[in-house]
Amino acid sequence: MQPSADVSSPAYELARKRLGIAEPDSYETQATDWASLVSLSIAKAKAATGVAIHDNVRKICQGSGAKVYSAVEGLKLLAQGKEINYEGASGPAISPTSATSSTASSATTRLAAAEFVLVKVA
Repeated sequence: MQPSADVSSPAYELARKRLGIAEPDSYETQATDWASLVSLSIAKAKAATGVAIHDNVRKICQGSGAKVYSAVEGLKLLAQGKEINYEGASGPAISPTSATSSTASSATTRLAAAEFVLVKVA
């Protein structure tokens, strides 16, 4: 078992296109989500410091604002002074009390014709 990306989310489709990868794995989607979370937190805070990111990351991914599935969507709304709720390709971003995924999907893969094939996402 390994963590799985949220393959049914609009954010996954956007990440797939942006990365140019047919089936991004959980690590690739987490990397793109964390880059998005950092850029959105900086935009929300109007400051690029560790404290600013820390103090704003949950505000942009757990709020009651408009759901956005990419940093581009979120940056446009933040520039308009609107609240956002980023939902990334790897699934729900952060739990309320820690900097870890709040829910996790998992997947199994099998080797077929020298390639790993996704078998199940739960």
